[in-house]
Amino acid sequence: MLEEEEEDTLRELRIFLRDVTHRLATDRRFREFAKPVDPQKVPDYATRIKEPMDLSTVLTQIDSRQYLTAGDYLKDIDLICNNALEYYLDQRSTDRHRACVLQDTAYSTVRNEMDTEFGRLCEEIKESREKRGRTSPACAPCDNSKSPQQNPATEDDKPEEESNENEEMTAAPVDASTPISNGKLHFIQLLLSFIPSLFLRRNRCL
Repeated sequence: MLEEEEEDTLRELRIFLRDVTHRLATDRRFREFAKPVDPQKVPDYATRIKEPMDLSTVLTQIDSRQYLTAGDYLKDIDLICNNALEYYLDQRSTDRHRACVLQDTAYSTVRNEMDTEFGRLCEEIKESREKRGRTSPACAPCDNSKSPQQNPATEDDKPEEESNENEEMTAAPVDASTPISNGKLHFIQLLLSFIPSLFLRRNRCL
């Protein structure tokens, strides 16, 4: 019951964090941080930034259930901002300014829209799980890259088997080779063989 209550709370947290991240990612001011940096356009980025982060990766982290609190989420928002400040050294850089706006917007949204009691409950869940030694998610995280496994005898195979059975049932119509038709044919031939003898007997009697 404790695990179920915790998962219910963390599910609400994930829904909230997805909504916040979606609003940030669709904001035109922050489009530079919506996806990973293209190494072809910025070839030296990987050598200068050791831990890249972007909003699409944040969404993946949410789906992977890596955030137990809003504070965990905001750490990755801080990382996006710090990477931009580290890479764009020019204080007048537009990207530095937008990174700071992104950070402030994320903090303001979380602090204003998340209930204080709910945030405290998430902190208690994280602390409780650390004490219990359980850090992995109770349920398997979402993974759209893998299709659900199927048993060897799946329902998809059943229609094919049934169709084969139907074909076997309908593929044997009654023809001239069946015992019933042979019996009828023999009876007709026997009847025809008696007709000439009947006419002969009648002519003799006359």
